[in-house]
Amino acid sequence: LREHVQYDPEGRLRYYSGSNYFRWQGDQSSELFIGYLKRVITYGLIEIGLDGVEWDGTVYHCHCERCRGAFREFLRAQYSGRERELFGLPHFDHALMPPKIALNDPMYRALLRFRVQMMHDRLCELYAHAKSVKEHAIFATYPHTPQFSRPDREAILPATSDYLDLANSETHEMPRVEEDCRLIGSVRHLKQCSALGVPTLVTSWILYPDGYRAPENAQEVKLSIAESACFGGHPFPATWANRPWGRDGKTLYLSPERGPALRQYMRFFADHEDLYAGSQSLANVAVFYARSSTDYDRDTAQAHLQGLEQILLQHQIPFEVIVDEDGLRESSYPLVCVPNQRLLSDEACDLLRAHLQAGRALLLTGEPGRYDEHRRERQVDGLADLRGHERVTWLADAPERAPAGPDGRVTPVYAYLPERHEEVAEAVRSAIRSSLPGEVEAGLYVGVGIYRTAAGEVAVHLLNYANSERTQVRVRVAPELSSGGEPELITPDEGTSLRRADGGGWEVADLDTYVVLLFRQ
Repeated sequence: LREHVQYDPEGRLRYYSGSNYFRWQGDQSSELFIGYLKRVITYGLIEIGLDGVEWDGTVYHCHCERCRGAFREFLRAQYSGRERELFGLPHFDHALMPPKIALNDPMYRALLRFRVQMMHDRLCELYAHAKSVKEHAIFATYPHTPQFSRPDREAILPATSDYLDLANSETHEMPRVEEDCRLIGSVRHLKQCSALGVPTLVTSWILYPDGYRAPENAQEVKLSIAESACFGGHPFPATWANRPWGRDGKTLYLSPERGPALRQYMRFFADHEDLYAGSQSLANVAVFYARSSTDYDRDTAQAHLQGLEQILLQHQIPFEVIVDEDGLRESSYPLVCVPNQRLLSDEACDLLRAHLQAGRALLLTGEPGRYDEHRRERQVDGLADLRGHERVTWLADAPERAPAGPDGRVTPVYAYLPERHEEVAEAVRSAIRSSLPGEVEAGLYVGVGIYRTAAGEVAVHLLNYANSERTQVRVRVAPELSSGGEPELITPDEGTSLRRADGGGWEVADLDTYVVLLFRQ
């Protein structure tokens, strides 16, 4: 047991969830533990005949001597020759793991990198083992922490899909509009995982004062599934449906309040798979995540990323996410937004300049590049030379920052619109300097995703988050994406209609929850 289990800084064995004395946190540096997991994988895939393996989170926060030794080796490999420059040390022979979160401490930042690399390396090893046992086995886990708030998962894993086939995102952000008018949803998780090139299964719940719950009526059921369809055709989640809460052992999909809507929507998606399989986003706006900022300047980065994404969502501006230097290097989006990512490497700054040199545009806010990736303040901000550039929009006071929730922190569960959201939305539209793929007029509670299907058709997906009442939506698609003919109206709901709008475009009348306008080429 002592060779398998993680230790805390005081040398005590770590229980799972702190008090579950019968469950332990396994040490990912232990070959014994990894060997045990491989045997479990083999048994599950071969003896039981399962289709895949799902890791319910990845926790690594061990302070045993073996891990301390591995950490020192990591420091020597990563920072050789920079011991004094970055850490003020002559060598790493006696380096210790900081016991608490301390983002100002360079040793803690190095520990974050070490832990992420260890998790990534082990997940890749287990992924390879699962594929060797069953070639087409599905390997699923969480690529990032859903809320950037768990102390064991401050850092997102590398922006690569070499360790998973299916991304899980467990959240309390089941789509809905609350009484205080905030729109809650899992769009940012869908976009983050789309950046990895893998589909996402969102396992979401509705948070309320006494805990969390599943959807309770038909309209909540529809929203819980349709959001994933609207924003990329990800697997349509209804993991709550198999829970036996409060029904004498019967699962929730048997509930008369939930079952009919669940069947209606699941049947619709099965019948219209061609709308989703192999589709490609037509968004021409991207939001840039700098991992140095999201890892080492989390509270600032989270507030500005969340605020901007909420504005784009509620103002019907389709967007995608790009992560780190590799994402910038491969990006061809006409507009990249950098919402107060204060920690940027020299390489990231150079890539953003190259983006401009290619004739594209940037929207910068706050103090991007004030610090380098090691949290060292530059004498001159890394992107200061771009102020005044004709294709740069710079919102110096960063009005996209999301307001804090009741506990004083910015979290996705309290996704309030920034006060100056209209100003920011207009700045994005002006900055793009070319037409958006589509213009949608729908108030603040309709989401839009615009995709090209595998057959080459253009699909405009509309989602009414405030679906306790029907709504009206006006849609105009960019001329180059439409042949000019009437689109096909596709929806699982009854009572929605389509007609030409005065002044051009199309009007969707009485939108219930979800509809697709399919423009054939």
